[in-house]
Amino acid sequence: MGAGLLRKLRAARPIITHLPVVALAFVWRTLMFRTTFIAVTGSLGKTTAKDSLAAILSRVGPTLKTEGNTNGRRGVPSTILKVRPWHRFAVIEAGTAQPGNLYRASLLIRPDVVLILKVARVHSNYLKTLEAVAHEKAHMLRFMRRNGIAVLNADDPHVAAMAPAARDRVVWFGDSPDSHVSASDAVSDWPERLRFVARRGQESRLVTTNFVGAHFVNSLVGAMAAAIALGATLEQAADAIAEVHPYQARMQPVILPNGAVMLRDDFNGCVDSFDAAMEVLRRARARRRILIISDCSDSKRTPRDRLKGFVRQAQGCAECLVFVNERGQFGREYAIRSGMPPDSVHAFVDFQEAAGFLRTELRPGDLALLRGRMSDHITRLYYALNGDVACRKVACSKHSCDRCPELGFRPFAEAPEPQHVA
Repeated sequence: MGAGLLRKLRAARPIITHLPVVALAFVWRTLMFRTTFIAVTGSLGKTTAKDSLAAILSRVGPTLKTEGNTNGRRGVPSTILKVRPWHRFAVIEAGTAQPGNLYRASLLIRPDVVLILKVARVHSNYLKTLEAVAHEKAHMLRFMRRNGIAVLNADDPHVAAMAPAARDRVVWFGDSPDSHVSASDAVSDWPERLRFVARRGQESRLVTTNFVGAHFVNSLVGAMAAAIALGATLEQAADAIAEVHPYQARMQPVILPNGAVMLRDDFNGCVDSFDAAMEVLRRARARRRILIISDCSDSKRTPRDRLKGFVRQAQGCAECLVFVNERGQFGREYAIRSGMPPDSVHAFVDFQEAAGFLRTELRPGDLALLRGRMSDHITRLYYALNGDVACRKVACSKHSCDRCPELGFRPFAEAPEPQHVA
């Protein structure tokens, strides 16, 4: 056997191994014809929308949802295989990293309802433009079943342009009163949580949530619109959302042993979610506001220009700036030249050094925003503030530190387990 052919077989092995599960999921989906399948996709906010939609629909009938954010090539078929005949609804999150992934996901799910949230700059190594991202997201409508419902974001022109591909019924959500379900008067000033007014026709309801940041309105109203299209009431939707909590590392508030509160936003480091996180920090009421950042992804700017951008943002939002970046010293020098006090800007090469500083620097009443690219594994800094972390890898291909067996987290003996803020 030639060396070239052997390499191709080895490369194809994960796909070949995966094929029986995909085929089984395809058949199983056909058998579950009594269950309404809802696909949730979008560049940002999918997991929040999926959890919220499932919470609402569970008040209407038995509902299954994607566990966590297992929304990829393996997660979609495994979720389908968990559907049972007694499930009235199956809410399936579908994500993509490469062109064609959502085409295949649509073929597997064959959704009765598709919820598309937003088009943003993500996975830019494969999807170079917003138009490419939109084209990929629109694939989810490709195999929507007859008489299906497309629930689309009226405020996003790229999503709104997908309406002709829906073929059947379109339900709109957004800020506009002309949307089937709209939102207005959104307020989220820490320590208060997000609240807004949801409207459906002449009916309105104040929605109180556990989320931090007005940018979550898009996901929540989208979930409400999809649920209402499937028979839920506005009251059921508002009551259910009030009980949903932020997903791990998506603007998730946690109390540190030193009494400070950290907003963990370390899962998705894309540049288009950075502005929303900084707006939360800008509007927050706290003794001190601290930005802790490694870098952001999906930006076309140079590393140094990105650091300059972080400084400019922090000047209007934070009293303290902490870089965890091999180029962080450049960012610190630029911040000082830009007028920030030297004792308010700090730079560290790795998470261990930063954690050692922050353990003594943070105080009760402080609010720290943790941001970073997934590839930076800045999540380890959060755990290092709560205990010892064994992992010292500089490069790692794994996506999440939270469930990684190599993290090796041991909480400090004198400190409580990491606590979420109620």
